[in-house]
Amino acid sequence: MQVSVHNLGACCVRLEIEVEHERFAKASQEAVNELVKYVNVPGFRRGKAPKQLAQRYLDQDVVQQRAVEKLVPRVLDEAVKQAGLRLYSVRDVEVGELPEGQEPLQLSAVISTQPEVKLGQYKGLRIEYVPVKVEEEDVDAAIERMLEGRQELKTVDRPAEPGDWVVLRSKSAGEGAPERVSIADPELGPTGEKLVGVKAGDEVVLPAPQNDKEEDTFVVVGVRSWSTPELTDELARELGNYSSAEELRASVRRQLEERARELENRDIEDKLLKEVVSRAEVQFPDDMVEEIAAGRTAELAEKLSREGYSLRGYLKRIGETFSDFSEEIRERTAESLRTYLVLREIANEQGLKDDGNADSQGEPPEEATEGDAQTSKSNRDWISKVVEFLKSNNEIVAVSADASADEHGGET
Repeated sequence: MQVSVHNLGACCVRLEIEVEHERFAKASQEAVNELVKYVNVPGFRRGKAPKQLAQRYLDQDVVQQRAVEKLVPRVLDEAVKQAGLRLYSVRDVEVGELPEGQEPLQLSAVISTQPEVKLGQYKGLRIEYVPVKVEEEDVDAAIERMLEGRQELKTVDRPAEPGDWVVLRSKSAGEGAPERVSIADPELGPTGEKLVGVKAGDEVVLPAPQNDKEEDTFVVVGVRSWSTPELTDELARELGNYSSAEELRASVRRQLEERARELENRDIEDKLLKEVVSRAEVQFPDDMVEEIAAGRTAELAEKLSREGYSLRGYLKRIGETFSDFSEEIRERTAESLRTYLVLREIANEQGLKDDGNADSQGEPPEEATEGDAQTSKSNRDWISKVVEFLKSNNEIVAVSADASADEHGGET
């Protein structure tokens, strides 16, 4: 068997294969031996006629087609090994005209090979990050959000501000007429815009409630604003298991600081991984990206379907075309795949995978598959080990927010 390899691009080749006539003839005989068991011969039960007689009733086109079906998978497997390729997938198999006489069988196939990773420097790098500081204003804002559920509308002696409620009474209706409440806010249209700045006793011309085309004069009865209660020891006890307002405040600060450390750590890891991946040379076949992207698209479509939506309906609602969505999915998939492959190569090089599959190839990222829980946990475990290894073997430097990254450089 002769095999020639033609490079088509990253992780993609075309194999041109020539199979000896003798081998095709042998496959044809195997096909005959298989098919004679099912041929109908007059005067005999199926499969019981003499072989020489049964062969006369076989369609030779069917025999040759079956021979090709039996032979091609074996030939492709051998050709891939003979060419020294690491197979990912086979596609576009083409079989030439079936040979006559002693001519060899010609066939070709496009082969996607396993990803290739050449690591760059991944130790001794300098990674800068800006620490996240928790200020008193942040604590105040968090407590303010906690107290929002305790807010009350109270009458205020000042002009209306955006968000205030303005109580109105039609001047023409006189005393005792039903009051109308509108919100002062320019974003709510002309009425909301006119109400900003009014105060009790003012008169304002607004569209009539029953007919927007007519106007009416209204008297401002009062202005009401949402009031947040002051945090007291008693209120702190109502909000949770706190003995005092000071204890609640300290608890809020601790939570904010924990969140700040999480954000810092995520920022460090993101910058570190981007730097390490950018220094590596990574190639992978296009159909690997397409396969993972298709899985992600199907997963999203299924999730939307459970909620009563279609994918195309969802995209129409957010103003995105299916073409743009698909391209975005492919780009994000390629980026995550590149990162995954680099991390896997580092894990193999440093012996950080202890699941017995350190040298496994073609293993797709866990976030792109529906693997069982154990597989996903295994991936998470070794990926965490690699990330911790990188953090331990690179210089992580805290800098001020206005520090220039150019002054520090990218590596030591």
